[in-house]
Amino acid sequence: MVQVLRFYCVWDDRQALYGDRRPYRLHYFLEDDTVEILELHENNDGRDPFPVFLRRGPLPKVPSALHTMLCIQRFLSHMLSVYNALSSNCCQCLALCQALAVSV
Repeated sequence: MVQVLRFYCVWDDRQALYGDRRPYRLHYFLEDDTVEILELHENNDGRDPFPVFLRRGPLPKVPSALHTMLCIQRFLSHMLSVYNALSSNCCQCLALCQALAVSV
């Protein structure tokens, strides 16, 4: 007998242009610590009828170094664009971004 924890979730994307609330069902399988996420559909909701949002598989409990580096790069790219908008002299920020291989 497979033991599964079922959670009902909502992805609230209303702040984005044309965003809305999407209901999901998350299954956590206790036997092997895997997760699957299914999208819940209503009749005539205008969405494609693909129920699987994330197929069953393990989720990493610790973020990988690559994921952390990508987050840092995105943050620095955003900060550089803000800094460029405020000032034309950005040598220190540019040097930091080049050292971390951030595209500017």
